[in-house]
Amino acid sequence: KERIRPLATLAQAVTNSAANDTIVLLASHAETLTATQTIGKAGLTLVSESTGSTRAKFTRNIAANGQLFDITAAGVTLWDLYFPATITTASTGSTVRTNSAATQLRSCYFEADTLDDGALFETITGASQVVVKDTTFISLATAPSDQPDSAIKITNAITDLEIDTVVISGGSSGWAQPYAFNCAGAITRLRGINVALLLD
Repeated sequence: KERIRPLATLAQAVTNSAANDTIVLLASHAETLTATQTIGKAGLTLVSESTGSTRAKFTRNIAANGQLFDITAAGVTLWDLYFPATITTASTGSTVRTNSAATQLRSCYFEADTLDDGALFETITGASQVVVKDTTFISLATAPSDQPDSAIKITNAITDLEIDTVVISGGSSGWAQPYAFNCAGAITRLRGINVALLLD
């Protein structure tokens, strides 16, 4: 669509898109999602046109314990998106989950608090060649009883995981696992560069 007549929701943009398209989210675009947003078209890029406080924001308000974003196609990139902490219903679902090859998170910002009982970013069976770059994960919990689950959770045996220039902060109370990086599956070729583990 044209800039002067943008679509109102990401769901409609994904529906209208084709494989390998780029969806540009306008500055200060904000949505509260009441159902999981599935990204199921190969090569799709979701990018915010702005950075910092005006980057596109997606807040979870899902009654069941579902994911906020569920990536089910290869080559999907999320770029400069903001995922604030869940503020309504507790969820054991991850904020972003992928079961596909070549998923990329670039310049995204994730927050977690007491209602975030699942990982902020999770890989499951099928995921490989994953890149997390220039991205921040932070716990906002103010008491140990409120600790969110974890920043990154590797559930499956995965080949090729790159974590480059990533900040993972436990804030004042840390993570429930108690690790920010929760690896339950074997990793073949893990590359970590400039990873800052703060306050945890």
